[in-house]
Amino acid sequence: MTAKAHAGRLYGNTTRAARAALVDRLITLPQITTARITSDVAPLRIEGTLHDRRPYYFRAHWGEASLSIAAAGKNQVDSSALTKRIPCAFGLTTETSDDALDVISALLEQHHL
Repeated sequence: MTAKAHAGRLYGNTTRAARAALVDRLITLPQITTARITSDVAPLRIEGTLHDRRPYYFRAHWGEASLSIAAAGKNQVDSSALTKRIPCAFGLTTETSDDALDVISALLEQHHL
């Protein structure tokens, strides 16, 4: 499959490489232990584990980014998970955006991490 850009989205090998690079950058943050992108299509969705073993779920879609954090051993999309939201660029669904790391860092700060 050849990679091509279309309306701010990436397809093919370029997308896989961009997602791998974003995950590599995320796990360098001191708060994040693991990260994986959970969808091949928009919106950008990332699940993982924080340094204190709590699961998290990040989503960016339609100009809003959210980060849900659950208690250790619980599901990060459970209704008891604490969710913070902030506005973000519509293009944040594209993994090559340097803004993705800034938005996730801002949401971690809102969670006092």
